[in-house]
Amino acid sequence: MTIFARLYEHANFDGRSSFHILSSSPLRTLKLVPKSALDTLDMNDQTSSLTITATVSEKGGFIILFQNPSYQGRYAMFPCTPGQTNETSQLSSIDFDERTSSAMLVRRFTNECPPIPISNLLGSSFKEAMQDSLGSIDVSIGSGRFGTVEDVSNLEPIYTWDILPDFSPSRMYIYVRMPCKMVLESWFDYDFEARLWIYLYIDRGGILRGYVDWYGVWVEGGILSDNIADALMRSLAFTAGSANRPISEALGAWESISFRRLYYLPGRDDIGHVNDGVRLVLVTEL
Repeated sequence: MTIFARLYEHANFDGRSSFHILSSSPLRTLKLVPKSALDTLDMNDQTSSLTITATVSEKGGFIILFQNPSYQGRYAMFPCTPGQTNETSQLSSIDFDERTSSAMLVRRFTNECPPIPISNLLGSSFKEAMQDSLGSIDVSIGSGRFGTVEDVSNLEPIYTWDILPDFSPSRMYIYVRMPCKMVLESWFDYDFEARLWIYLYIDRGGILRGYVDWYGVWVEGGILSDNIADALMRSLAFTAGSANRPISEALGAWESISFRRLYYLPGRDDIGHVNDGVRLVLVTEL
């Protein structure tokens, strides 16, 4: 059981190439191809065509090309057929010529659930818990200034992923960003984002589990940015804790099923942007 992919410098499988293998010894779900690997082969932003081959014993899989390092930005997925070589002779046909800065090989398994958008999996209760928690933040910024978060009732979380981040370089996360605005008394408003990193895993009993493993904040630049960020980080500890309840409730609907593995797919379709969403694939048999 093996999946092979070759990326070519030029269209029609010409020029220099890089070869990437997802083997079955051990049986891995993913093969990550970081920018550093493409740099070593002088193939960063150089891919114009590709082939992907799966041995006949494979269920199938994909190679996913990403425009940016760390599996970010625009992406395009290319499937493989067991026992065949699938070819894409011109990436320019989908406006992806010389745009690849990272890539990922993905193996499919015998018994998988259809990909589930994380926004659907977590549902409205997770969004409402974030809205309620953020909407209740009232902070002292310093110098006698106080701030409140704007009305968040119409704000929507942005669901994406974060692959092997620096703070946890062996994990893949669902990455949730909630854009908000801090309204200050006698001062300009500041845009900010509350950010949560959700870790999903299969426990020893085959049960799907998950929790908020990390949280952070981005604040737009300005004189009070650091003060606002410090105040928000103190408040976000409560927001992160509040998010765990709806996560557990959402995952509880799957407790009757025993899973073997999980993996993620970016976006909503075969071509898109990682900020379009993220999809969870649950595997019951390898």
